Amino acid sequence: MAETLADPMLGRLIDGRYEIRERVAAGGMATVYLAFDRRLERTVALKVMNPQLAGASGDIHEFSTRFRREAKAAARLTHPGLVRVYDQGTDGDISYLTMEYVEGQNLRDLIRQEGTLRIGDAFRIAEAVLDALAAAHRHGLVHRDVKPENVLIDEDGSPKLADFGLARAVTEVTATSTGVIMGTVSYLSPELIARGQADARSDVYACGVLLYEMITGRAPFTGSSAIEIASRHVHEDVPPPSFIVPWIPAEIDELVMSMTARDPNARPADATVALGRLRQTRATVDDPTLDRRADPPSGAVPVVTDNAQTEVIEPIPSGKTVALPIGLGEPVTASPVYDIDYFEDDPEAIAPAVERTKPFMWVMGILAGLLLVFGLGFWWYTTQGPGAYTTIPTLGTVTEGEARQALDSLGLVVDVEREHSDVIAEGFVIRVEPAEQTQVPNGSTVVLVVSLGVRMETVPRVVGVTVEDAVERILEA
Repeated sequence: MAETLADPMLGRLIDGRYEIRERVAAGGMATVYLAFDRRLERTVALKVMNPQLAGASGDIHEFSTRFRREAKAAARLTHPGLVRVYDQGTDGDISYLTMEYVEGQNLRDLIRQEGTLRIGDAFRIAEAVLDALAAAHRHGLVHRDVKPENVLIDEDGSPKLADFGLARAVTEVTATSTGVIMGTVSYLSPELIARGQADARSDVYACGVLLYEMITGRAPFTGSSAIEIASRHVHEDVPPPSFIVPWIPAEIDELVMSMTARDPNARPADATVALGRLRQTRATVDDPTLDRRADPPSGAVPVVTDNAQTEVIEPIPSGKTVALPIGLGEPVTASPVYDIDYFEDDPEAIAPAVERTKPFMWVMGILAGLLLVFGLGFWWYTTQGPGAYTTIPTLGTVTEGEARQALDSLGLVVDVEREHSDVIAEGFVIRVEPAEQTQVPNGSTVVLVVSLGVRMETVPRVVGVTVEDAVERILEA
């Protein structure tokens, strides 16, 4: 409270327009304030960039230019799952951004309150984040800093993704001038850590970590320093959630491990493809499992300390933005290394003791019986049960190529029909048959109806002729 009262920004009028009323949050890249827009008479969130970032880059003009460019790109994005960007500018040495103010809390607060989320809620939030990212990826924009702090939950429980492009603007300057990247270490992809490079697949990786944390209540990697955690992202595979919560179905394990593969080429190509896989996975999970949630972790989860950045050793919260040197090592192909501590208060998470005194034949007989049961179960699941069907994803208004990619990733056969449309632009999908969210047998043929654009006709010349002749000519045209 004392720190908030001492904040010199409180009460200040920015750019002759924005009256700062309250400090909402502070991070490594920026401080967020609640402000009042006097011109439009509305409440906004005003984000003031950390002035040390511009100073560290050695070129304040370059930093401001990149910041403005990313802010303009973010402002062009319109999606109900994205926090809207209203304005950006400078006031003296202050670079600021104004955004939609979202009443509610962020995902970090929700995880702290609940410990873990219901599987269905975790899927719902991950779906909303991926849907918002898909809209940005279609425009060639990458977030680079997907984390619980940037997922805002409004009063209706709807998630909204914030801070689009901010991390990119900061990292492009700091990476060039100082050789470091800015980011939240628990969610950085291996390629961003190792080479300072990021694309849509880096956002998919962060979403996979986000889904893992919502389900298990903890990040996949912990360590005594930010660099140690970053190195584990580069050199170790994210463990399947079932290592922490044994009742998690294999389909969820496969989804998380696909999204967090160390090799970017092994991940979904972008958020659109990842969204299709998430929806397909959710369709295979039964309702009792979707309503279930893991027991929260017991005891304190180890926190990161950023010893390299300051002489005062203080715990770093999970969402803390830190500076990391680029090139902590290229991803290696080695056996997965899982560092898992089973929680004492979750009896289901305790590894069962292995009977080592049974006779050899008894063991072989049991194994043979289990294999038979598993084989029959697998046959039923893939031929008659939920695994025999694929849910057609919600595509929205996308191009033919984007729709093909999403459907191909689900193993569906795509057939294209074309027709004219007065509202859908040429080359974009009008509808899909069968309809979106319909379950069809695996490998089924799906018809994409693609727009040919507005149908154009040539009107014959009818000036100077009788009405009857004019009607006849128009009908014959």
